[in-house]
Amino acid sequence: MLGLVAHKKLFVPWPAKRYLAEHAAAERDFNAFIFGQYRDDLEQGLERILPQIRKPVLILWGRQDRVLDVSSIDVMRPLLPQAKVAILEETGHLPMLERPAETAGRYLAFLGGHGSRREPMVTAEAGRPHSNESHSV
Repeated sequence: MLGLVAHKKLFVPWPAKRYLAEHAAAERDFNAFIFGQYRDDLEQGLERILPQIRKPVLILWGRQDRVLDVSSIDVMRPLLPQAKVAILEETGHLPMLERPAETAGRYLAFLGGHGSRREPMVTAEAGRPHSNESHSV
């Protein structure tokens, strides 16, 4: 499944692959429910749902997304005028796995631009400050 949605093959250690497969099998009914809801939302159309969102929005989209084509942004922009849009090159449907550092950086910059209060935390990756507080948008 990851091969279908990612632009390039992702490295996933075998213990993680096994866990993901077992978890997906155990959550089969729940996943079917979620995909059913998703299908229903698509049938109703995003044009009805998106204008109801009044909060700041960050849209990160992979240019090589094979699940939802990047041209879908043209539909969303007029419905979410407050949205910040970033198209990630060489990225498919999973920017958080395909480009985790870039995705996290854009997310943190977005949160910082909206007055989020975060205490900086130094990461081992680059010795740069990052947030240790989780937010949902």
